[in-house]
Amino acid sequence: MVRKRLLALGAALLLSVLLAAPAGAAENGLVTVSPSDMHGWGFVNDNRGTGKMVFGPGRPLGEGSAELTLAASTDGFALATLNHDGTRIANITSLNYSTYTRNANAIALQLAVSNIGFTHYHRFVFEPRIQAPMAVEANQWQRWNATAPLARWWVSDSSNELTFCKQAAPCTWTDLKGHYPLATITGGVWLKAGSGWTMDPSTSANKYNVDGLHFAASSPRSNVLYDFEPSDDSEHDNGD
Repeated sequence: MVRKRLLALGAALLLSVLLAAPAGAAENGLVTVSPSDMHGWGFVNDNRGTGKMVFGPGRPLGEGSAELTLAASTDGFALATLNHDGTRIANITSLNYSTYTRNANAIALQLAVSNIGFTHYHRFVFEPRIQAPMAVEANQWQRWNATAPLARWWVSDSSNELTFCKQAAPCTWTDLKGHYPLATITGGVWLKAGSGWTMDPSTSANKYNVDGLHFAASSPRSNVLYDFEPSDDSEHDNGD
């Protein structure tokens, strides 16, 4: 019940943050998301944590990236957008992004969906740490193809009503679309850190970076690459 309430709270927070922001939907090409113009993106407290745009670490797309910081294993924080609400999962042709981490966890890609045959809130979740044979590597940028045929996804199921693609038995992207052919994004695209992650004793080791999300779909037609960048007075992150 606690997890269910937290998921519902996260959805409400996302709506309150992003509906108050300038609309950023229907953009294509390279879109630079920065504090001066978030283009429909917003940081969302999904049960504590912090988020900001920073320079680095290393050499992401452009000069900077989005950074999410956690302090406890129960923390959850995200960067999210409603720009692609209304897109059916079956119509997505590309979802890939880059992560940088200091440990074995990396920012997950989540799609908050409806039309999967149930009334409760669900998210389709792509986690880098379960994408065997590719492993999460610390202190370097890695590119993740979430729409590769064998990319592994699971579906949040706090109400325990699903049969397919549960967290304990993830399924491939191909099977996910087959099991839930009408699933439609209605609660945002999330780039999320935390909620049950093991924390490193070092505070700096609990920083997670993300950049270069590519989202493409056949209907509504979209093909956008999001570049997360800081403002000129943002701090530098050298990957420490």
